Amino acid sequence: MEITKLLALVSVMIYLVAFGLYNRQVITGKSKPNAAMWTIWVFLGFLNAASYRVMTGDWVKAMITYTGCAAMTFTFIFIVKTGKFTRLGQFDLACLFLGVSSVIVWWVKRDATFANLLMQICIAISFIPTTR
Repeated sequence: MEITKLLALVSVMIYLVAFGLYNRQVITGKSKPNAAMWTIWVFLGFLNAASYRVMTGDWVKAMITYTGCAAMTFTFIFIVKTGKFTRLGQFDLACLFLGVSSVIVWWVKRDATFANLLMQICIAISFIPTTR
């Protein structure tokens, strides 16, 4: 097995374990997720996967983003059934706007790399309200 495929497989497994642990925290009440913010993360996750696949041209490298999409979607559905929606704050809306902007940049410039980099910034800052 190529090292790239092995590393992708290990990354996917770690990702799935992390989401499993998070979902367990939700079940036990140790985490109280905001379904509205998870809506944004699922949206950004799909955009990230699409732009990363185009950017790299390699499905193996993009496997982790596909896994992220699947895990986020599963978690989102789980949270919608068990969690609650709260209004998005200004910061949340700014993250959503930046994510949508990256799609527009991708469409206009036809540059998946630049769009993906914008999205990475958005994903990184979108966790700030959650960690507060």
